[in-house]
Amino acid sequence: MELVKKIQSGKFGYLSPRDARLIEDAVGLECDAFLTMEGRLPRNAQHIERELGLKVLQPIDYLDLLAPWVALFV
Repeated sequence: MELVKKIQSGKFGYLSPRDARLIEDAVGLECDAFLTMEGRLPRNAQHIERELGLKVLQPIDYLDLLAPWVALFV
């Protein structure tokens, strides 16, 4: 779990302990994305994705990502 150790390093000092635990879980479960309603994590989304490969999205961003495929299910 090299990525989990990376989260515990100083590079992610801006994460609250709760956020760090959630991100650790997402990385440990090999998630591709992390959906959140809060503002702090999306502001750091580029850093999180670059370091961990985990895309941090708000619901509206997720909808934008899915928009091209919506017509297939309507």
